[in-house]
Amino acid sequence: MRTKFGASQIQNPTPQWAKYTFRIVFLLLSVAVFMISDYPGINEHTKLLLLKWFSGINMLVWGLSKLFGVVDLEISES
Repeated sequence: MRTKFGASQIQNPTPQWAKYTFRIVFLLLSVAVFMISDYPGINEHTKLLLLKWFSGINMLVWGLSKLFGVVDLEISES
């Protein structure tokens, strides 16, 4: 098996290492959003900006995670 990257990998299964890496990023971003949304020391404009950036990073990471795929060498060679 070999890991590939690109739009052609959307239909292939995602490798385990990528799944865990992206899940950790999603978890950290979710905790950051939760903590920032209730933190009283940050003004509303800054909170909104941070939450917007975290959402954008979350979408980017999700999109990148779908571009990793595992290709079985026996199937791809035939």
